[in-house]
Formats: sequence, structure tokens, C-alpha cells
Amino acid sequence: MPILTMLTVVATAHPQVPPAPPIPPVVSGSTRAIFEFMPGTATCDGGTPAPVAVARPIPSAGVMTPGQAIAPYRFRFRIADDGRVLGVVPETRVGSGPYVPTPDLQPALAASRFATGAPQARCTIEYDVQARPIADAPAELVRRYLTLPHDAAYFEGEMRKRAQDADGDCYDGRGLAPLLRAYPDLDAVPQAAGTLSMTVAGFDLDRNGKPVRVRTVQSDGNAALDAATRQAAAKSRFKTDRARTGCVLPMMRRQRDPLEAPESPSLDGFRTAGDGCPLEAAPWANLPRMTFPEPFRRRGIEGWAIMRYDVAPWGQVGNVSVIASEPAAAFGDQARQILSSARRAPSTRGASGCVERVRFKLPEGDEDMRTPPPPPPPPIID
Repeated sequence: MPILTMLTVVATAHPQVPPAPPIPPVVSGSTRAIFEFMPGTATCDGGTPAPVAVARPIPSAGVMTPGQAIAPYRFRFRIADDGRVLGVVPETRVGSGPYVPTPDLQPALAASRFATGAPQARCTIEYDVQARPIADAPAELVRRYLTLPHDAAYFEGEMRKRAQDADGDCYDGRGLAPLLRAYPDLDAVPQAAGTLSMTVAGFDLDRNGKPVRVRTVQSDGNAALDAATRQAAAKSRFKTDRARTGCVLPMMRRQRDPLEAPESPSLDGFRTAGDGCPLEAAPWANLPRMTFPEPFRRRGIEGWAIMRYDVAPWGQVGNVSVIASEPAAAFGDQARQILSSARRAPSTRGASGCVERVRFKLPEGDEDMRTPPPPPPPPIID
């Protein structure tokens, strides 16, 4: 059987209820918090590149110790001729500080764009971290966290209450009961591949449950999404026993068409004459568990990784290393996990220096989703 030359990881398009998130360790003096990430100015060997659209990372939630400094996060990357960010690699953090969940930093940087026609090498950027206790966090920040796709924190009920109680008496500690719920046509709203945007329509209710004084109270700047969400809010109807103020309708837009991976080079350039991986290698006895890196699936970003590994005579895969990965190092990290869990059938000699390409593909027309997907379907092996 010919040696496996490519694995394709295909993410499923059907959402499921996510598993209960792990509870962060309780540290004396710590408090529940929401973290916001502010990108700094990128610098490259060729100077300061001209940004076109630097994607704003999704906030995360965890615990913090009031007054404790949080160091920024630094990344290396390069800029292609078309302005796309490639080769995203996390650097050692500047200074030290508490653990902060940062799942969207690599995807957000990979979704960013700079001026075309000005390729740059050896670029760096830092993201400052602003930590806010939930009780003091602005409602706008909390709504952005709750509206965009994220790993749910176990204390999100506290965050929802914080957001609902900020502007009026609409909720009284409970949600609104819709009688007629209108939704915008998100396909008609323009959105660049790999990017996310959110908006919040604010409205009051008259005594009959009809929205009045509909307005945009928060926006990422997508005017078409703002208008479509206001229209949806105005068409909705709710059950109520009185007039209410400060009601909100949040909405998120993610482009269904994925941001495709950059072109992958031929594997021949990564094989050497001394490699001991024969063309007629043992077949896979246990196919790897194919998992798409969830933070990149949320943004619809595809990628690939070229891997090298050895196979013991009894079929165990070892010495797995990343040769190259694009558009970010996270795809190489995920491919390492995939191959490390695989096994080949036993052979007399085993193999060394095997080279594989792992492609991370999204299905066509992947839906806007706020929850992680179920396990992907069986791998497609070419």
C-alpha cells in the first residue's frame, strides 16, 4: 500500500451543545474577570507596515488578581505581497504574569491585512491585555464577549446579568419571551473572510410588546449588519405586562466562505535521500483522530502543516515534528497531536523520516456558529 501522502481534516458544520468548561483554579484574592486584547503597532525589518484591517481579538474570561500586572503577548509573522499575514508564531511573553486564555490571538492576527504590494519579513506585534472584574466591566465589553463565539465560562450567568442590567428595566433578572422573532439575512451582509463583526440593537417596548425607539447601541463598524439588526428588532414582538426600556438584540456575522490556506509547497522539497521511509510503508492500523483547531474554525480560517515522523516496528508513531505550517503555528501544533495519536500496522523494520501534509479544510457553506462542533467525520485520505 503506498505511503500516506496527505491527511485532510474536515470540520463538521453541525453545532452541538459544548461540554462543560473546566473551572479555573481558585487563587486567594482572585476575582472573575474578562480580558480584552488591544493590538499595538506592527514593526518589520522594512519599517512599519501600513495596516488595512487589523482584526480585533475576541475577549476571553478567567480569573485575575486585582493589581497584578499582565504582560503583553508578542507574535512574529510576515506579510505576503497581497497583504495577507502568514507565518504567525507566538514569541516568549514579555515579563511574567498570571495565566490568561488567549485562543483568538493567532486567528485574529492571521485574519488581519496590510497594504498590498509591500511584502515584509520578520515582523512583530504585541497585544496588551486589559483585565476587568466582571462587576466593573463595561456592558459593551461584556456584550462583545457574549455575542462572539468563545469558550463558555462557568460564570456567564453573572456576565449576562451585568449586560442586561446596564441600560434599563427590560429584563428584571429574566429574559424576554418572544412572540415573533425576526432575524436578519446575514448572507446579504458583507463580511471579509476570516473576520467577525457584531452589533447590538437597542430598543424599548410599549405595553403591547412592540419595539420602539430602535437604535444601534454598540457596533464593530459593519453598517450593513447594524441596519439589518435594527430592522429585525423592529419587526419582532415580545410578551410583556408593561412598557420596558433598555432591551437589546445582539447579532454576530461571520463569513461562511472560508479564508483558504495559502498554497502548500511540494513534499519532495522536504524529503532527503537518507530518509528511511519506503514508498511501500505499512498501512495505518489506527487512523488519527482528526480535529480542527477550534479558534480558527470560528473565524473560518483554513491551514496546513507539513510534518516529519518515525514509525517503530510495532507501529507506534514517534519523533513527530513540524517542518512548516501556515498561516499560523497552531496548525502545526494540531497536526502534531493528530499524528501522535495514530498507529501503523506492525512491520519488520519500521520507518524513519516520513513526511506528511495535513490539510485543515472547512466544508462549503459552513454556517455561522457560536458553539464548538461535534467530532469531525472520518478523515479523507488521498
